[in-house]
This record gives sequence, C-alpha cells and structure tokens, in this order.
Amino acid sequence: MTNTSSSRTARWLRESVAQHSQNRLFDRDFLLLPDGQRVKDLRLAGTDVETYCLERFDTSLTDLAESARRAFERGTDSAAELLGRVMGAIKLGEPGLIHKDHLLSIEHDLLTYAQQDYADAKMQLGLLYCSMGEHFGHSEKEGLAWLQKAFNSKHSDAPSELGNYYLRRGQWDKAASYLRKGDRQKCAQCAFRLAQMHHQGVGSIERNLQKAFKLYSQASMRGYPEATVEMVELFLTDPYAFRLPGAPEELLREAIADGLPKAMFWLADMFENGLHVPVDLNESIALYKQAADLGLAGAQLKMGNIYDKSHRDAFTPYKDLELAVHWYQLAANNRENTEARKRAYLALGDIGMTIGRYEQARLYYQNAVHFGSVTADRLAARAARYRDAQQRGEGEK
Repeated sequence: MTNTSSSRTARWLRESVAQHSQNRLFDRDFLLLPDGQRVKDLRLAGTDVETYCLERFDTSLTDLAESARRAFERGTDSAAELLGRVMGAIKLGEPGLIHKDHLLSIEHDLLTYAQQDYADAKMQLGLLYCSMGEHFGHSEKEGLAWLQKAFNSKHSDAPSELGNYYLRRGQWDKAASYLRKGDRQKCAQCAFRLAQMHHQGVGSIERNLQKAFKLYSQASMRGYPEATVEMVELFLTDPYAFRLPGAPEELLREAIADGLPKAMFWLADMFENGLHVPVDLNESIALYKQAADLGLAGAQLKMGNIYDKSHRDAFTPYKDLELAVHWYQLAANNRENTEARKRAYLALGDIGMTIGRYEQARLYYQNAVHFGSVTADRLAARAARYRDAQQRGEGEK
C-alpha cells in the first residue's frame, strides 16, 4: 500500500531547465548598480557602462548582473516561502499586525527585484497582491497588473494564473485565451483547466467529452494528477468511448503517489466492484480510508456506508455501528462537500431512529434540510412524533 501522504513534488510542479532559466530572466538595463545608478539611465546619458563598472566597482557589468540575478533568485524564493508561512498563520487566526509587518517585508523585497525586471519577482508580487493584498492596503487589480507583466516576461506560470483569475470571475473567453496560450507552452494546469471547461461546457465553449478527455490526457502526461483521475473517471463511465494510455490501476497509483485522495477513492471503487482489477474488499477499504483520512468528504461518507448495517452490500462482514457514526459525523462536518454533508446527516438520523434516540434523529434530519434534503422535513416530523410517544411512555412508568 502507498502511504497516506506524499513528500515528493508533483511532476507538474517541477520546473524544466528551460522554464527555470526563463522564469529567472531579467533585462540588465534595469539593473541598479551598487551606487544606485540604473544601467539604462547611464546608457541614455551616453556613459560607457562597462568602463563605468570597472572603474567604480572593479568588476564587469556581466559579473554584476550575474551576481544580482543570483541574489534576486535567493530573495524571491525566500519571500515566496515566507508568504506561504504567513498565509498558513492567518488561516490559524493569529494576530493580524504581525502578518502585516511580514507582508510589507515580503512586498519590499519583491518590489526591489521586480522593478529591476526580474520575471519571477513579478510573478510572486502578483500572487502576493491577489491573495493577500487586502491585508495591507493593496488590490487584486494591482496583482493582476503584475501577473500581466510576468506574462509579458514569458513566465511559465503566468498563463495558468491569469486563466484561473478570469475563471474565478466567470470571464470564460478571456480565461480560455490565456489557458490556450499556456497549453501551447505545455503547461499542465492550463490543459487541465481547459479540459474542465470542455467537460462542463461554459461560456462559448460547448460541452465536448472527447475534447475534455484529450486535454485531460495531455495534462496527465505532463504530470498533473487531478487530470489523471478525471481521465480515468471518464474511461470508467464509458470504456468504449475513451482509450487510456495505460492500465487504469497504474495510472491511479501514479496519482496516489502524488497524494491525491480522489485517486484513492476511484481505485477503491474499482477494487470494490471488480472494474479492471480483481475484487479485493480489504484493499478497497484501505484505499477509502486513506482518502477519508486526508479529508475527502465522499470517502468519509463511503466509510460510514461500509460500516452501516442498513447498507446491504459486499461489506457485510465489516459492519460496526460506532465506526459508522464516527465516519458519518466526519462527513457531516466536512465543509468541502454539501451533498456529502446532507447524506451523512440523513444517515445519522436513520441510525438515531433505529436505536431509539428520536430527538437526536430529529436534529440530524433538520440539519439535512439545511443542506438541501427534500425528504428530511417529513422524517424530522416523524422523529418528533416518536420522541413524544417515547416521553409519554416514560411518564406513565
């Protein structure tokens, strides 16, 4: 079995040598020399910059530019790492003032490098303003401007970030334009997002499962694990319409190695139902549990079903009321998936009715109503009648 998490970097996140070089380019005309003079300004003034550097700094412009590029790379990487820590701290609800100081420090460093035309600093500054700008007086519009500058510098991540930006705003055609440009540059995420657009049908893009499958395949080949799962899922729904580049189990195992819970879920389903693999309920449960432990709401709901005695299925030897309740409660409290929450509350209500805890069942059913159940109102009323009858019986005793 594969471990429940992976420490490896997913293949699509690994920069190629060409991408690394491209993302860290800068125009040395924008370089600030040690005395604060900009190379471009000296050139415009008619200064021989090579001679200037040798006389003032006892080194060549080429060496100064290379030293600056290395400093920009280190500084940008450090700023991006610190930003990740700050975002994590904010999610934990720590005091905002400390975060603002950190954000201002990150901004200062990135601006210093971006204003000297360093491509990756433009990219990171755009992400900083788009994700955290509201915490220290900046707007998404400023972030978008820097992302566009990174795109103009041919940063490999810029098409996908701009595509995602416009996807979030429902500007489908603009999103697709950037994503297509990224796909032509072999961007895995761009191919994946385009595939989703063709899969769902949005804006002027009509729903086309064959195009979606082709794009999922391209993204999968570039190492994007979510694309692999979507590709296999389409294959499982219609094996005659789609042809996989490998065995579905092997493809999902590769996505599992990237730590993707949804891949664990679908491989578990295959082992449960004997789809392209032999039936193996122990393997199936282990994979469902892996996905559930990683927080996949559908897997938590499924674990509840596996242990729930009311579910007549192949998992009969595994039934356990306490474990069923445990997993249903996790699914019911998982904000990731409204449908899973609704079904979990319905299941908990049914268990409450079975064991005679009618008031508890009523409350669970009411929660199911909140998440969209059209039958839970009636079930809650029934639970209330049973509760009232139960209380009257206890009073007579």
